[in-house]
Amino acid sequence: MLFFDVTKALSQKSKSGLSRVSGRLREELSSVLRHKFELVVWSNRKGKFVLADGKSKSPFSIDDWILTPELFSSEERNGFESFKANCPAKFAAIFHDAIPLKYPEITWPHSVGRHPSYMKLLANFDLVLSVSEASRVDLIGYWNWLGISKFPEVKILQLGSNLIDSNRVSEIVIPGSRHVLIVAILDPRKNQEKLLTVCERLWEQRVEFSVTFAGRVNPHFGKPIQRKIKALEKRGLPICHLPKVSDTELVALYQKSRFTVYPSLAEGCGLPVLESLWFGRPCVCSDIPAVRESAEGGGCVLFSLDDPGQLEDALHSLLMNEDKMKQLESEVNNRVLPTWRESALAVIDVLELR
Repeated sequence: MLFFDVTKALSQKSKSGLSRVSGRLREELSSVLRHKFELVVWSNRKGKFVLADGKSKSPFSIDDWILTPELFSSEERNGFESFKANCPAKFAAIFHDAIPLKYPEITWPHSVGRHPSYMKLLANFDLVLSVSEASRVDLIGYWNWLGISKFPEVKILQLGSNLIDSNRVSEIVIPGSRHVLIVAILDPRKNQEKLLTVCERLWEQRVEFSVTFAGRVNPHFGKPIQRKIKALEKRGLPICHLPKVSDTELVALYQKSRFTVYPSLAEGCGLPVLESLWFGRPCVCSDIPAVRESAEGGGCVLFSLDDPGQLEDALHSLLMNEDKMKQLESEVNNRVLPTWRESALAVIDVLELR
């Protein structure tokens, strides 16, 4: 039996990379495992996991796995370490990234305070599934830095590309499309201010294109970016920000775009890069380790964060050079992209649940 932790996921209203991973993975795991799959939530009152539907649950057995894709510390889950020590089931976690440790100055204060405890806690799990090799290196490096000599195996879990349960888009970009899409929370880590500066320069050069930012606003750090977008919009420039976008609306945004941009400073995986490719749209993205893992298979233009001109050159090329677009379109179509069903099957195999 696989018990899947949805303690926070069930109450989350806003979309994020973490919620996407939790939601799509549990959909596919439930579909494959059926009666061998249950959702659980942590009860601080009882100091243990209970079934999400509120029904009673017999004790966990040695054949069970408890899998959590969530971020938490022992302080947030009263009695967690005691429960784990006395529970016969095995524990697995999905590790996303070490960004709060590496970029505390632009990360939510609560995340910065929680993450060291969370990453240390994972050393006591039976297995960790990392969303990228880059994140795997960060996690093991942190354990080594702490002097932890005994820790679990950390395996790579390839995340899916299909945003929703839909067929891959085979047709190429809408003829004549001049629309550019950015899917990400408004956040300094996503490097949108640099992107806005580049867009301004291209508009000054009379390059015709429109831009849509799709994603919520980081309440701690995202307001200046939001104000910048509104200021450009008031000047009559073709730009907009959509803070609340449903999956159906997001699919439509991908489908009408010429290409997407993902200029992030740091990522655990960079899921929107894969999603963009699934919809047949090339992606201009930053050349950082986690994103590079998704981009190197083709269909992407990587730019160096150390060279300010590379991002502008990449956007200009994809907006003005049809031959470059056709090359990227061919690369996208020739790529084999992972699906969430394959991700679920990989989890089932590694946990030996077949």
